[in-house]
Amino acid sequence: MNVQALLRPVAKGAGRVVLREPEKEEAAEIGGLLHRAFTEFQTSHGFSSDFETSEGATQYAAAMIDDPLCYAVVAIQDSRIVGVNFLSEGDPIRGVGPIAVAPDADDAGIGRKLMYDVIERGGDAAGVRLLQDSFNLKSLALYTTLGFRAREPYVVLKGRLEDMPRPDRIVRPMEPKDLPHVTALSFDLTGFPRGSEVRRALSDGAPHVVIRDGRVTGYTTDLGSWAGGHALAGTEDDFRALLLGVNDADPQPLQFLFPTRRSSLFRWLLSEGMRAEKQMLLMTRGAYREPGGIYLPSVLY
Repeated sequence: MNVQALLRPVAKGAGRVVLREPEKEEAAEIGGLLHRAFTEFQTSHGFSSDFETSEGATQYAAAMIDDPLCYAVVAIQDSRIVGVNFLSEGDPIRGVGPIAVAPDADDAGIGRKLMYDVIERGGDAAGVRLLQDSFNLKSLALYTTLGFRAREPYVVLKGRLEDMPRPDRIVRPMEPKDLPHVTALSFDLTGFPRGSEVRRALSDGAPHVVIRDGRVTGYTTDLGSWAGGHALAGTEDDFRALLLGVNDADPQPLQFLFPTRRSSLFRWLLSEGMRAEKQMLLMTRGAYREPGGIYLPSVLY
């Protein structure tokens, strides 16, 4: 990798591009950028925007900037923000995104500069990962040239399940006492813990666990947000029980990223009423071990 070339200022129009960490007061400008960039690109390909409103994107940006376990970087050109990227740093694996470049500043190398910045930032981590929209061939090419490897195709599923909960397993809200068991399960199935995300979900989310024979055999931090929640289960039966239990406890639609190569479970989910929204691709840089059991990532990793 030509480090010096990547570190050169990116020129477009009248000004050079400089990277720096954002100020809290810039959340609205960053939110507007996220909304415009995602909406313009995704709707042009026939998909709904991940940031449907500027207000929602601003709230998201403010939370990320204020999070001590998240690194944020913006690209400045001619005194305005033309790009933004984030890196989740709470766990041994770092999660990239969302990344956005202003539509009128696209194709100027800003995205590459922002990506290299977070890669360098996460250089001492076990690995760096991201979820990429499969229809975005430009970002696929960029991430590949930056050393990321395509690992697993996923599909965003949304809907309500028709079946009833399984009587042979218990599904209940996660409690603080479950954290050591959840962390151990994550390490056993994936090779790394996700304690930071789980603790965050315990404080402001809706995590659940599935219990079989008195043991935690699966968990989810949030099945109501495909972008923000992840899940693990030791077996297909544990996974089905977890989903059916959460589905029964909460009237809201389920949303999650599902590995399409799990064909029998995929057919079951579609027959139960879930609908496929779009495909995404898990890409990794650094350490990676194929997960055991059933693994549902968040949009970060």
